Amino acid sequence: MSSQPTLGRVDSMDQFRGFTVLSMFIVNFAHFQAISPFWKHNDNYVTFADWIMPGFIFAVGFSYRLTILKRLEKFSALTTYSTYFRRSLALILVSLMLYGFGGEFKNWSDFSAEETIQVDDGDSGMMKEVKVRKTTQFIMRLIKSNLWEVLSIIAVCQIFVMPVIAAGPLVRFLAMIGCLVFHMLFSWWFNWGFVHGYEHNWMVQLWETGGNRCWDGGFFGIMSWSVAMLAGSLVYDILATNTRKNAGGKIFLFAAVFMIIGYILSCGTRFYDTPLPAAPEKPAAKKEASEKEGGDKKASDEKAKDQKEKAEPAKAEPAKEEPAKESQAKDKKAEDKKTAGEKATDKKEEGKKEEGKPAKDKKAKGKPGKGKKGKEKKPKPLLKQMEANVPQKPGDVAKYAKDPMIPDFSKAAGRGLSDLLAEPPFVMPPHPDQKSVNDRLKKRDELEAMPELDEKQQKELEQLNRSLLGAQHYEYGRQWNYWMMYKRMVSVSFILFATGVAIAIYALFILLSDINGMHIGVFRTFGMNPLAAYAIHHVVGHSMHNLAPNDSPLWYCWFITFVFMAINYLFVRHLEKHNIFIRL
Repeated sequence: MSSQPTLGRVDSMDQFRGFTVLSMFIVNFAHFQAISPFWKHNDNYVTFADWIMPGFIFAVGFSYRLTILKRLEKFSALTTYSTYFRRSLALILVSLMLYGFGGEFKNWSDFSAEETIQVDDGDSGMMKEVKVRKTTQFIMRLIKSNLWEVLSIIAVCQIFVMPVIAAGPLVRFLAMIGCLVFHMLFSWWFNWGFVHGYEHNWMVQLWETGGNRCWDGGFFGIMSWSVAMLAGSLVYDILATNTRKNAGGKIFLFAAVFMIIGYILSCGTRFYDTPLPAAPEKPAAKKEASEKEGGDKKASDEKAKDQKEKAEPAKAEPAKEEPAKESQAKDKKAEDKKTAGEKATDKKEEGKKEEGKPAKDKKAKGKPGKGKKGKEKKPKPLLKQMEANVPQKPGDVAKYAKDPMIPDFSKAAGRGLSDLLAEPPFVMPPHPDQKSVNDRLKKRDELEAMPELDEKQQKELEQLNRSLLGAQHYEYGRQWNYWMMYKRMVSVSFILFATGVAIAIYALFILLSDINGMHIGVFRTFGMNPLAAYAIHHVVGHSMHNLAPNDSPLWYCWFITFVFMAINYLFVRHLEKHNIFIRL
């Protein structure tokens, strides 16, 4: 156990926690069409919304370290750790009661029913359908993906880091590095396909979860989320062993290191840039180019013929035979044309006959399947792990990279440093189908440049403005990969940068609250009772969304969000006045 001075209640942490709760209210409620993506969660880059969950977990790590050191001074290790273990289980139960199980059994018979999933048939390289019990699949999907809301993640992270939370800073730092390394290795080995629900993935087949996808990292995301909790415990150590002024500077430096490393790792996403597909030629331009090419070719042929005639003396016999050859060639060309026409006519008539046949016969002829004679259906080909989103039609673009973990470093050839740097944080990166984004941006600019718009054009412009909020023009697209700041995977670049942002904000509150004595009542109210605020906001939000249409104008979006936050404040402030605090 670490022998280290313990702190009392820390004002800056209460203020930081309150600010985090208030930010959560905005993010969880204000997801209207008119609200900028800056205030919303985005899987492929970091926004204001994305530091909040790491911020919560960071704050829990800070308090976890503070309280466990105090308890270990008074109670035995067994009593202390068993108390935290029980509280963590209680927190999981609270999460399940707030958010549900992610599935349901509508009828009693559902408990014994079976579901069909696809599994790898082994050496044949094909997928086959197998039956699994619905109850088994329900439990496995709960553990894989449906359980992982923020309260459950905090609870399981507490259990996961429990063996090292009271240890010295070096042990916890190495544990944090281990979490990052193992998350990368597991993602390379199986976790990318597991999170995205690739049915041939061996872990998906082991768990029998089918195409079910995860969010917020799923079961193995705990390794990444624990980085934020361990970072919180290390920040506590800095604060406990330094004056507030010195601690603030060191903590801000700690935050900067996190953010810089996170950003550098995110630059790996530049190796997944893809060229934009060439625009199809317009028919008129195509015809003009073809005619020009034909004219150039004809002129070139005539020139070559003239040069040949000058170089060689003309012979009498070949000159006589030339018209005959030309005549034969013309006859053969006409005959070929006629034959092609007859074939086309035959095909057309055959097609008409097919149309006249009953649909049943056509289906039997067109697709192999299980017919009257009981012929087996052909097994579906095995999908490769990175081909779940392979485009099915020409012009479609694959969203996910075929190898999201190992970048193609050969793409660095001929590119300067600036071309290998990722976009700044909080800026929307290129879309996998960036060409369609560019086309819509161009259309929007054209409509905005028009002096007058009719009703239809005005409506189209409004739709484009909302759908293109935050969108940028790029000369390349980008496939999704592990190295982008990817919240669904809780990639290393994401957790490091987002945790760094949270730590930097906390360093600011040390300056404002602990050093300069600033205290904001709203932050104090929410920061001292965060669990109550979290539970209440879930219930209030469910009711208030009935008054908040998704297509509301911007002014109304912010107005109803303010009303939502005010109602939450009144409830939590009432609890504070009566000294009612819910803590787990």
